[in-house]
Amino acid sequence: MDTANRIPPFSSCVVTKRVDAAANGIYVNTIPAGSLSTSLGANTSPATATLTVSTLTDLSVTKVVSAANIFPGTTLTYTVTVVNLGSSVATGAVLSDVLQGASLIAPVTATYTAGGSGTVTTSTTGLTVTTNLPVNGRGTFTFRATPGVANGFITNSASVTAGPTNTDANLANNLVSVNTLVSPSANLSVSKTNGVSTVSAGATTVYTVTFVNGGPSDASGALVRDFPSSNLVNCSVLSCTGTGGADCGAPTFSALNTSGYSLPTFPAGSTVTLRLQCSVNSLGF
Repeated sequence: MDTANRIPPFSSCVVTKRVDAAANGIYVNTIPAGSLSTSLGANTSPATATLTVSTLTDLSVTKVVSAANIFPGTTLTYTVTVVNLGSSVATGAVLSDVLQGASLIAPVTATYTAGGSGTVTTSTTGLTVTTNLPVNGRGTFTFRATPGVANGFITNSASVTAGPTNTDANLANNLVSVNTLVSPSANLSVSKTNGVSTVSAGATTVYTVTFVNGGPSDASGALVRDFPSSNLVNCSVLSCTGTGGADCGAPTFSALNTSGYSLPTFPAGSTVTLRLQCSVNSLGF
C-alpha cells in the first residue's frame, strides 16, 4: 500500500489507537460524517465503535441436599453456596434456585463471608438472590422443602449469573442440579381369626380378616387375597369396613380367591376389616 497520503482503489487504511478505561462502562468512539476527506469527497455517514468495559469475576455455585432417597412427606434440607473466585468484586450477581416436584418452606437462612451482602426473594417454587461478593467472598443459603410427588424424582437446580458491570471468566461452574428419589414404602400386615378352635362338620364359621397399613406411605390399590382350605366351601363376604380413612369398596369372594381385590383407599395408619363366612364340609384343619 502506498503510504504517501494516497489510498489506491480497493485498498484500505487502518488507524490503530490504544485507549485505557478508568472505570467500568460503555464507551462510544465516533468518526462524524465529513471527517474523512479525499480528492473524491468525504464520508457521508458517521462510523461508530462501542467498547464495553467490565471487571472479571468467576462465580461458582455448589449445592448439597440432605438425602438422595426419601419417603413421601419427608422434609429435605438444601444448602446452596455461591463463591466469587475471580479477581474483581462481583456486584449485582443473581442466584436463581428452582425446585421441581417440591415446595420451599420459608424462611431461607443466608450467611455471607468477607463482607458480602444480598437480598433474598422466595416463592414456593424456589428463590432468587441478588448479591454482592468481594474476591473470595461467599454466600450460603439454606432452606427446607417438602416433596410434592409420591413417587419419582425431585430436581433442584441453581444457576448464578454475573451482574451488569461484571464479566464471568468461567461459565462452566455456574450451574448445578441435585436429584432426590421419592419412593413410597408401606408396612402392611394381616391377621385372621374365627374366635374358636373347633367347628362341627356341616356348620358355618365366620372369619375376621384385618389388614393394617403401618405407613409411612399410602397403599391405595393394595391387593388382598384369601385362599381357604379345601374343607371350607360356599365362602362369602359378610361385610367390609375401613377406619382411618380406608375405603373397602365392594369386595367379592370370587375376587379374593383368584387374582385379588384392590382396596380403593388405604392410607397410612388405616385399617380394613373383612368378615368372611364359610361352611365346613369335612373333618380336618
